[in-house]
Amino acid sequence: MGSLAASPRAPIVLAAVAALVAVACYNIPPPPVPGAERVPTIVGQIVGGTPGVMYELSTGDIVEIRDAAGANIREQLGSDGGDPPGNNGPEGGLILAGEDAAGKFYAATRTPDTEGCFPIFAPGYLQQDRVLLSTGLVLKLAGDVRVQNDRTSIDRSWLFSSDVICLDRSGEVTSIHQVALGA
Repeated sequence: MGSLAASPRAPIVLAAVAALVAVACYNIPPPPVPGAERVPTIVGQIVGGTPGVMYELSTGDIVEIRDAAGANIREQLGSDGGDPPGNNGPEGGLILAGEDAAGKFYAATRTPDTEGCFPIFAPGYLQQDRVLLSTGLVLKLAGDVRVQNDRTSIDRSWLFSSDVICLDRSGEVTSIHQVALGA
């Protein structure tokens, strides 16, 4: 019995195996569905404070994250691996905070880009009038929201952590860029 490599059918078999591997690699599951919805009631740009402890916002609100003993007061929704929200004056990121039946919570964006986009990265779903992140955070869509989808054959409502969700200063979603997978 000869080896597969010596067989005239080897290229066909190898191509079929490669196709199966490619299909298996692109079997992408939907983003997690949150157990609860968390609607922020405080949205403001960071203008001061101690990162990770307390933030002073452009609205005059103070959002405490930890108490004097260092214990968490608020649950952080999501954890963006990018730059943490700074308190570098008018260029700080946004804090979105609130309190509901599940307790106090907050989320943070990155610092704004040159076009005024406060980016937030998290999986979730684009719905008719809002974005529902897998963390439970609910983001309202601006009236003129722009959505750019560079993907094919995946549900257009799915948002992945590589997609760029831009918020304006008031915390509304102004644009979403659903980037091509693998890009």
